[in-house]
Amino acid sequence: MGSNEMLGEKGIAVQTDKVFMQPGVYGGKVGGIH
Repeated sequence: MGSNEMLGEKGIAVQTDKVFMQPGVYGGKVGGIH
């Protein structure tokens, strides 16, 4: 979730984060990687 603040500047990362957060499984992996 903290990644949203840093990647929030790009904006694109925020969108992808929301999309991945829906499945949940990807949200955890992507959230951790990003």
